[in-house]
Amino acid sequence: MKLNYRGLSYEANSQNIEIAQTEINGKFRGLNYHISRPVNSAGSSVGVTLKFRGVSYSKI
Repeated sequence: MKLNYRGLSYEANSQNIEIAQTEINGKFRGLNYHISRPVNSAGSSVGVTLKFRGVSYSKI
């Protein structure tokens, strides 16, 4: 997906994240909901290179 922010165009790299339902329930403004959490996969984002305001850095 092509996106634009403050005049700069970039391509979005979306990822599909697996989620698992938990036994935890919550209530907000009178509505009940179930808490879900991401499933931890073996190859998840190890050594990701990120960029903020033009400066690259890596997350270990």
